[in-house]
This record gives sequence, structure tokens and C-alpha cells, in this order.
Amino acid sequence: CREGLRMRHLVWFSCGAASAVTAKLAVEKYPHTAEILYCDTLAYEHYDNARFMSDVSRWSGEKSRF
Repeated sequence: CREGLRMRHLVWFSCGAASAVTAKLAVEKYPHTAEILYCDTLAYEHYDNARFMSDVSRWSGEKSRF
């Protein structure tokens, strides 16, 4: 890592079970550098995805960024 830059571990969250588990594992393995990213497509997705994303944020201990 270059001087002055911090390492980041990015997880693409898609409101699916596999990406939810990946996000949880990444936060556990890299608690200070894991970031969960989500592309805001909720307007076009199933209405329950917003609830699921909220549940995953609480479960993983990390909020998603849009």
C-alpha cells in the first residue's frame, strides 16, 4: 500500500443471499477496511429488497453505501 493510502476491501452487495454472506464474511475478516457497496436499483427491484438490505446491514454490522 502506498504511503498515505489505506487498504480497502470492497464487497458488491446485490440484495441476494450469496452477496449477503460474502459481506458478512468480509466484515468479519477485515473489520476496519471492509466496505459494502450497493448500486441503487431499488426502484426497479422487488419491494422487499429494502428490508433485506436493512436486515443485512444490522447482521453484518456494516452499513451499505450507495
